[in-house]
Amino acid sequence: MGVAAIWTPAPKGRGPGSFAIIKPSPNESVALLDDSMPSILFPEHEREWLSANTGAAAAYNLIKPYPADLMRAWPVAHLENDGPELLARFA
Repeated sequence: MGVAAIWTPAPKGRGPGSFAIIKPSPNESVALLDDSMPSILFPEHEREWLSANTGAAAAYNLIKPYPADLMRAWPVAHLENDGPELLARFA
């Protein structure tokens, strides 16, 4: 899954630099959970987003909420650790 983000290198190569995920308004499904969501790119738009030749207007047109009908969501448990059980459906 590709997301629209920007990265700026650190001055003189010191450290990893700065990274920010661009977050437009959420789609109707995500809006039930949060007031923002990452701008998920369609696979066919990822190269365009990464291209140095993409102008600001074209890049701006790629920043939009991902269609809710193309997403799936289900409740998960509130656990304090990382692991595959965090993705399991929770009744």
